[in-house]
Amino acid sequence: MLLDLSGYLPETTEPGVYDLTLNYGRTTGEARVRQRVVFVAPNGRQRAELAQLLPGVRRAGSWGEWARSPTELGGSELAPRVRDDDPARYYRILRYLIFGAPSLARVSLDVLAPLRGIYAPEAAVLRAELLSVRGRRGAYRRQLEAIAGMPGMAHAVDQLERGQHLLEHEREGLPPVAPR
Repeated sequence: MLLDLSGYLPETTEPGVYDLTLNYGRTTGEARVRQRVVFVAPNGRQRAELAQLLPGVRRAGSWGEWARSPTELGGSELAPRVRDDDPARYYRILRYLIFGAPSLARVSLDVLAPLRGIYAPEAAVLRAELLSVRGRRGAYRRQLEAIAGMPGMAHAVDQLERGQHLLEHEREGLPPVAPR
């Protein structure tokens, strides 16, 4: 499960290796995860991109809220392709799938290619949703099995099996997107 920790860390956090203990819970129980993480400093281009996006992120309240917010749409955050080193790649892709893609059934699965490494579990969930809207039941079931084997992703499988798809939910009630 991808967690945005930026709101919990001091802005003065230096690049380096850190051992984190994450405690989170719901009414059904708590979880404690110990994880070694590596924080890296953004390069010049990444700093410029982040500086351009951060005012909108701050207005929205978080990266997740920014990705789901219809305000300030347009520009590069709705592009179907992002670079592998884009510091906001997950959120840009999510934003594109919610607001920029004319039809989820026609979105190429290749749009998820930059979501490797730490983003792979979230990419797997998005891939399952895209397979579902295409009606590719066999591929969708195989994707759910793959997600079920990923640590911390059981909740995602439960939601998908109950038909609770993030992208379809977020797109409900939005005006149709003109093809690009």
